[in-house]
Amino acid sequence: MDSTARIKGGLIVAAFLVGAALWFRMRFTEPTLLMQRYMEAVHLAETGDYEDAIAIWRRLMVEYPSFPYTYFQLGRFYTKTGHAAQAVPLLQSLVSEHPTFPEAQQTLAEACLAIGDGQCALQAAKQAVAQSPHSGTAHDLLSAAYGKSGDLGDCIREVLTAERYAPSNAAIWLHGANIFQQAQDVRLTEQQARRCIQLDPNNARAWYLLGWALNNEPGRPESLEALHALQRATALQPQDPLALAELGAVYLKLQRNREAVQTLLNALHVTAVPDANGGYSQKHLLARARVARLLGIAFLRMHKPDAAQKMFTECQVLSQRADKAPIRD
Repeated sequence: MDSTARIKGGLIVAAFLVGAALWFRMRFTEPTLLMQRYMEAVHLAETGDYEDAIAIWRRLMVEYPSFPYTYFQLGRFYTKTGHAAQAVPLLQSLVSEHPTFPEAQQTLAEACLAIGDGQCALQAAKQAVAQSPHSGTAHDLLSAAYGKSGDLGDCIREVLTAERYAPSNAAIWLHGANIFQQAQDVRLTEQQARRCIQLDPNNARAWYLLGWALNNEPGRPESLEALHALQRATALQPQDPLALAELGAVYLKLQRNREAVQTLLNALHVTAVPDANGGYSQKHLLARARVARLLGIAFLRMHKPDAAQKMFTECQVLSQRADKAPIRD
């Protein structure tokens, strides 16, 4: 599913997040003209006419300032389309006027996470959980907020709670797999990734995490399942540097040195691209250093000492740069 389809799907869901009871209350208590224009904007957004949808929502905010769902829809739209900085003040205004609007609290938490404001996200997610204690989405957002603040214990507790309340939500299981990879728990990373793949078989990140877990489990002699998982990951996402590097490592383990070199050279090419802000984070440089080290090993096995030495030197230089690089997510 492409990004436009995901946005469209999210907006359709958002139109009904308020629940059936509130929806009928809107139908029977709000002016007919307001409801017609509100739903016209929702329909325009669903069909991709975002500019006209935003224009209608903004006019409704002026003409009907006490109608909360316009603020919610516009805030959610900005959050889902990469404009979270515009969504945050809008949603903060909404929840200050309507503090018991759990979907708005959830969207505010999501927007705050997107702009890196961990304190705002934590406050909003706690409110969302308090108002919707059985919502998997609310607990997942609280997990992410705890993760942003560096509280790994509460982060894990909340994602497990989220999975219990929303066992069919693939995104939550993927979040869990990412958390357990961060905690270096290969067994739980594998478990979470497998469940995500059951729910979403074409999720490249889940296949990478499964391959990573299988390749890094102590005492596991067989790498063929890891190989299959990582081949699937790179087929789905050919430019994923982490999956390419892990696949190269598996090829090395299987003594398939030529395939390792080809894969790792591809990874080296991909990791040469700067981050979105034009620089290189510590994580980015360390990933590139790992690729260079693995390439050095592969070249040694292929009796190419000069190429190997070049890669080992590159690994050392990149590691030194990483020590001074900014730490970013």
